[in-house]
Amino acid sequence: MNKRNVWKYDETKELLQIMMEKNFAAAFTTKHHRNVVIYRKIERLLFLRGYPHKNFGQIAVRWKNLKNLYMRAKRSNDANQRQLFPFYEEMDVLLNSVKTNPPESSSERVVNDGDTDDVVEEMDDRSREASEDRTEQDETTEQNPKQSLPLSARSLRRNPRAYGRRRSTGFHAIIAESKQELSDEFYRTQKRLIDYEFSLHAQREEAYMKEIQSSTRAMLEEQTERFFCRLNEFIQDLSSFKASAEAPTKSADLEPVD
Repeated sequence: MNKRNVWKYDETKELLQIMMEKNFAAAFTTKHHRNVVIYRKIERLLFLRGYPHKNFGQIAVRWKNLKNLYMRAKRSNDANQRQLFPFYEEMDVLLNSVKTNPPESSSERVVNDGDTDDVVEEMDDRSREASEDRTEQDETTEQNPKQSLPLSARSLRRNPRAYGRRRSTGFHAIIAESKQELSDEFYRTQKRLIDYEFSLHAQREEAYMKEIQSSTRAMLEEQTERFFCRLNEFIQDLSSFKASAEAPTKSADLEPVD
């Protein structure tokens, strides 16, 4: 059973960083074997940088999904849609570099540069192992002529549809892996969208509460000022009433007694 092609944020950032450093995006062509060499180089660089769990097939699927998400965000002409895709700026730089660098020349540089020593060494190791296997097979054939055909050829002669089934199984596995990756990316995008909407709601609610507080404060200040004005008027009326009440008493005291 294939493992789910789930990429963490730092793994994707490292993948894009490697592609920007080595200009791998401009090196892809329509030739499958050259693209496989590039994906294997990226796999080795990820391994050397501490990410050993991604093979070249998963890297190819991830790169395809990133291009699809980038093109979808770019066609939308919506700033919010671009913000929801966290790798928009890196993908924009990488895919714009493809326009300035011809794919064929970039591919030749990537395949033939100094980093291809590992690929050549790996091919030499494989050819050496193949020659050793052929030598052991020849020795086995001399001892047992009935087993002169390889195991894969004998199985195909017994069942000619086995090869087709294996290819079909691998193709369906790649499709299932790609669908799972798109589903996971859609889930993460939806989650970021929900978080973004929640943050907007929280900001609107905070602004509304500040507006209520400011209006309440202004109302309280206005009512307080009005209360003190009324209080001053009441005190002045009370003092004038007392003065008018005390005036007849003083005049009565000052009248002479007969």
